[in-house]
Amino acid sequence: MAIPARAAGAGVTVTAADVGLGPEYWQGPTQGDLVVTVRPTGPAPADVAGTIFLPTGIRLLSGTGTEGCALASGSTYTCALGQDTAPGQIALRVEVDADAWRFAPLVGNVTATLGSATDRDSFVVALPPGPPAPGVTLAVDDLAVPAPPHNLDSQQPLLVRLDHANPAPVSAALELVTPRGVDILQIPAICGDHRRINGSRDRCELGHVLAGQEIQLTFDVLISAQATAEAPLNGAVFVYVTPEGQETAIFQVGYRIALAAPGSEPASVNAPGSASTLPSASERTPIQPARGADDRLLGDRGSVLSLIGVALSAVAVAGVLVFASLRRRLRDEPEVPPDR
Repeated sequence: MAIPARAAGAGVTVTAADVGLGPEYWQGPTQGDLVVTVRPTGPAPADVAGTIFLPTGIRLLSGTGTEGCALASGSTYTCALGQDTAPGQIALRVEVDADAWRFAPLVGNVTATLGSATDRDSFVVALPPGPPAPGVTLAVDDLAVPAPPHNLDSQQPLLVRLDHANPAPVSAALELVTPRGVDILQIPAICGDHRRINGSRDRCELGHVLAGQEIQLTFDVLISAQATAEAPLNGAVFVYVTPEGQETAIFQVGYRIALAAPGSEPASVNAPGSASTLPSASERTPIQPARGADDRLLGDRGSVLSLIGVALSAVAVAGVLVFASLRRRLRDEPEVPPDR
């Protein structure tokens, strides 16, 4: 049967709310609701088709407000999202596996299709920090970027804090997972060794961490204009802590890159083509650790020595000028006859 032509201007928008989980997640598999809102436009009724991609470790249990969903392949489901005569909302019940946190950030998306019109929105399954362990605290600050349209890249500092309050020292490492379109420009000097695991994951070796030590790391990141257009973005930080003679414990915490409130100032923004434009990915030099305390000390000492050299040179020149002036005055004065 031929599909009737749709009126001009027919379309659809879809939004998916994040799924938030509380501390009870660390007790075992946990269920939550993925709420999807569909806002179609069009004069004639027609079904809105939906495609839902769930992150690793999450499965669909049931749905409310939909005629049904079916597993298409892997973690992708197809659902009927209603008709285009009025906005609709469905709630999909999902279950999060106990080990899903190892794959954080848990980002999925929902696509709505009405005729030739398509819209997509992303969501994240927000996990609590953890797994919880006595004496270990991991935190990371969220970032804000200027709202489009601006066609700007944004360079900002991402602050990570690790507090090790246990009485025994440990060996520690940190892995930073960045969203697509976010690059690390510089890693902290405290990273004794750095390597890139893949395009979105970097590992920083912290080495020996003393008992009661708190570590703060600042990663300079570049958020592309294209990535900003897809905000909010989600990333994650993993810390690996190994006490002497014991197994390694792993902790994670998520962070978000969201649009800044209207009127707020971004940390650092560069316009394309300006003198301060940030280099493109192909033009950037490889990541290098920031200068450590010893480098700064040597740099400051070099500056002091340079200043001393300049001062000594100035004194020498002044001495030469004074000596030349005295000689000239002695030569020009008339001789005085001796007393008889």
